[in-house]
Amino acid sequence: MLALSTSYVTAATYEGMKEPIVNVVELNHFDFSIVQISDLHIGGLIDRKFIKDSVAKINALKPDIVFITGDLIDTALEHIEDAIRELDAISSKHGIYYILGNHEYFHNPMKIIEFMKSTKIKLLLNENIRIDALQLNVVGVTDRIGYRTNILEPDIHKAYKGTNPNFKTILLAHQPKYIEELGNYTPDLILSGHTHGGQIWPFEYLVRLQQPYIKGLHKLTNGSYIYVNSGIGFWGPPMRLGSQAEITYIV
Repeated sequence: MLALSTSYVTAATYEGMKEPIVNVVELNHFDFSIVQISDLHIGGLIDRKFIKDSVAKINALKPDIVFITGDLIDTALEHIEDAIRELDAISSKHGIYYILGNHEYFHNPMKIIEFMKSTKIKLLLNENIRIDALQLNVVGVTDRIGYRTNILEPDIHKAYKGTNPNFKTILLAHQPKYIEELGNYTPDLILSGHTHGGQIWPFEYLVRLQQPYIKGLHKLTNGSYIYVNSGIGFWGPPMRLGSQAEITYIV
């Protein structure tokens, strides 16, 4: 048992400390390139250098647009402002868009919202932005934890208001479970995170009890696609087993 436990921890720690891979996903919906990152959990072992190195990897892909799908921040904001500002160095032709994850709600979300206004990153709070050059609606909802905290509750109707019906639509929703709240809305692509791809086997089976998808690309019955990013960082111990930190590159 001791040997098995040691092997388990050693393998998980080794995988957890690996640099994120670039996961190339082919999807014929769009004629532009997308980079998605999720679940950075800045704070603790995810530091300024990690972000700087990740930005260099993103810029090497020369993306047309970049999305950050929540859990960017995981400690008091005043300790990590310089680290967050490293993301301003991301080179994206049509902007960087971000939504709140559940962990932002634990660290004064209103203060985070105010701070993000001083960066190049556009935070979408139940709202959308139309990018005419790409003929694209980008819709972002706040996280489902808002139902419990009674602040910043997700509102898909408000988020969709004013979208161009002739444009394609990408919906940013931190938790894959948000697909249960789509109603009659049929975005072309939903980008989510939250699950960390299970992070450490066999905990992915527990995640499956709460979330409909753990990682990767899936087609929904309404015709929409969802991509669940495994996270570029980690939560808790720097360990992964059966999952890989990733930068998603959708072409």
